[in-house]
Amino acid sequence: ENSLTRQVEFESTEEELAKADQGHAEAEAAVTELEGEEEVSAQLRSAEVAQRSRERERKRLEELQAKAAQRSEASRESVLQALQAFIEAGLWFSDSFQKTQSRPVKMEQVKSAQAAVKAAIKPLTSHWQAVRKAREAQGKASNQRRKVTQKLSAAIASKVDAELQATASEKEHLEATEEEAQLRAERGARESELGATEGAKAAVELEDADMKRRRDELKAAQPRAKEDLKIARLAEKEALNERQALHTQCSRREKEQMQLEEAKNTAVSTLKAEEYKTGQVSEAYDQRWTKKLRRQPALRLMQTAEDAASVSAATSYSSSCHLPLIGSALESSCVDELAEELIRTVGTAQAQFHEDRNSILLEFEAARIQLHTEYSHRLLQADQELRSVLEERAARREPCGASQNDVLTLNVGGKLYTLKRETLLVCRGSFLAELFSGKWEHALQKDADGNPFLDIDPSIWDLILSWLRDRKIEAADRPAAQPAVPKEDLQHFQAAVDYLGLRPYLSVPGLSPDGWAASCGSTVPGGSEETTTIMEADEKESSRGFLKVAGSIFSAFRGSSSSSAPPPAPSAAPPSAAAAGREAEGGSAEDRPAADRQGSEPHVGPEEAPAPKRIIGWSQKCSHPDARRGVGECIHVLSIASTRPKACAAAARSTRGYQSGVHYFEVKVLSVSDHSYVGLAAAEWTSTSQPVGRASHSWGIASSGVVFAGNRELTRLPVIYGSGSTIGLRLELDGGQRTATAYIDGRCFENIFEDLAVAAEVGNISVKVHSSLQKYPAVSNMRAPAQYSLDCDAPPPEPEDQADADPVDQEPQDFLSAAGLAVEAS
Repeated sequence: ENSLTRQVEFESTEEELAKADQGHAEAEAAVTELEGEEEVSAQLRSAEVAQRSRERERKRLEELQAKAAQRSEASRESVLQALQAFIEAGLWFSDSFQKTQSRPVKMEQVKSAQAAVKAAIKPLTSHWQAVRKAREAQGKASNQRRKVTQKLSAAIASKVDAELQATASEKEHLEATEEEAQLRAERGARESELGATEGAKAAVELEDADMKRRRDELKAAQPRAKEDLKIARLAEKEALNERQALHTQCSRREKEQMQLEEAKNTAVSTLKAEEYKTGQVSEAYDQRWTKKLRRQPALRLMQTAEDAASVSAATSYSSSCHLPLIGSALESSCVDELAEELIRTVGTAQAQFHEDRNSILLEFEAARIQLHTEYSHRLLQADQELRSVLEERAARREPCGASQNDVLTLNVGGKLYTLKRETLLVCRGSFLAELFSGKWEHALQKDADGNPFLDIDPSIWDLILSWLRDRKIEAADRPAAQPAVPKEDLQHFQAAVDYLGLRPYLSVPGLSPDGWAASCGSTVPGGSEETTTIMEADEKESSRGFLKVAGSIFSAFRGSSSSSAPPPAPSAAPPSAAAAGREAEGGSAEDRPAADRQGSEPHVGPEEAPAPKRIIGWSQKCSHPDARRGVGECIHVLSIASTRPKACAAAARSTRGYQSGVHYFEVKVLSVSDHSYVGLAAAEWTSTSQPVGRASHSWGIASSGVVFAGNRELTRLPVIYGSGSTIGLRLELDGGQRTATAYIDGRCFENIFEDLAVAAEVGNISVKVHSSLQKYPAVSNMRAPAQYSLDCDAPPPEPEDQADADPVDQEPQDFLSAAGLAVEAS
């Protein structure tokens, strides 16, 4: 009975669970239908509530079914155990059958009764197993029915969802059809625009080809135009010389005219004052010709007699015509008339002379102005066309994808820094700004994570980065503070800012224009690099031992200190002030050129052999990174690579500086650049990215003959120089007027730099910047590669060579000359 009860409970639970599954399926279908419709939010919420309640009810019934199944299974197990016990009891009961004594029974009947009981009891187990299998089959069928019901509900929900999706798909298909029609119309319009664009592209390509052809023609015509301009300038110079000669001749003629007027007035006054004598003209003529005949050779007496006869006849005729008049009119009126006629004749001739001279000058000026105007117009037109072509090509280039607002992560010496790109671009024109401008992203060295890597000490980079950030937000009334560099880090800080090209933007105390000189302990006044170079040379000989190196340094300084007052020699002149000025620079007697050592050579005893002459070369510290000097015996040779990708020049100066006295050095141009510059640089000069003479504290002569001083054009020389040329400079640094004379391939130009104190130029105002007294030989290129050789021991030119020095005009002659120079400069 208990098992039957549990079975009934299990069956009722299954029926309720089937109803719950059907209700849940109906609720899901209702929710699915309502989700596809609009404006049914209330019904949808109620359907969702019903679905959730059905879900909870189904879960409850599933739990009850599970519990009922467990109870039914437990009851079946108990029935099985009871049945087994009943079977055992029945068998024992059958075995206990005996023959009764009350009535006669056979033994076969007893056995048959036992067999009947056992036959009735034994099948109970198999019957119960059949019942149990039937129950299990019923449970499986119920579970299968539930699964089918769930699949049916899922199929119904899927059907509703598919119907909704089909409706949405139909709607989307209609919208896609409309959009397709619209896109077809737009495609037709775009195809028409594409045809027009292709036509415009073909026109642009034709124009581009025409512009390239025009550019090539202009490039081909540019050298000829330059040659024509040079010829025109030579013609202009010759014309200017002719005009000057004409002015001189006119002045001479005016003086002669004034003398003639004075002689005329004197003659008239004398004629008025003297008393006229008859025959005085013939007597004077005879006396004159008598003296002349005495001086003539005998072979010309006949011709002289004939001339005298003719003149005598003319004189007689004149006397016959005028003597009666003069004799009869001794009054002053006749003399006044003659004087007035003479004055009128002279005035007419003078007026005609002035008129001819003015017409010639006007014609010359008109021709010169026309020539200048024509060549200036042609050069400006060619420059504008070339510039337009370059601008058009630059506009067509693909723009750089880098932005100033990009956030970069740098690996500086193993430490990561996150900053904006505009912080690195604060100092425009520096190597740091060019490196991170976005043009060289593919060439930057990167670490394993892909971050750009800089091999700089992080402590030094912290100072530089803080200064860059302050400079980015500085204002006119609040400039960025300079970095506070510790004294022990000054050397590395200077090396880092020199490498990054930030030196022109910094004014940190302790930084030296000689690169590392501030931290290397230079003791030479004025920051000269001579002592540093001596120490470098001595360090190369460190294998000789500390005492020998110390002895060589001591000998160098002893020579510099003792050469100021050398012992007198039989054929040597006393030391000059130039030698004393040179000793103040720290250079030894062996390091000075031959011209500097004249008259100041110290006496070398037999026990002290002269030290080998050391070659003066170029300073690697005070030079552009692209300017590299030679090694060993070739430190006087400087090679400059092409700086066209960096859009700047590369300059360098020597290790020798001149402070006072008279000095001479030569620079040989081994390979000329597009515009080479040779000149001088002061100790304050740091503009290694600008041509020499085109920056403050520098003076230079360009290969085109233009002379610059402190970014100011002084004049133009009538010569140019190129590969193989030799440029010499003779410095006179005594007294207040410090001048320099140039020798270009042996041609002398005296006092080409008249005041070496002018180190800067602002507009048209010359700013007197009294820089340090040291002046160093310096060279630079413009964009193309160049190579120079320095010779500080070259013999100075002979004095007679300077007699043929060409005059140097310090300013253009007139406005048109200045315009022509400006055109060529542009």
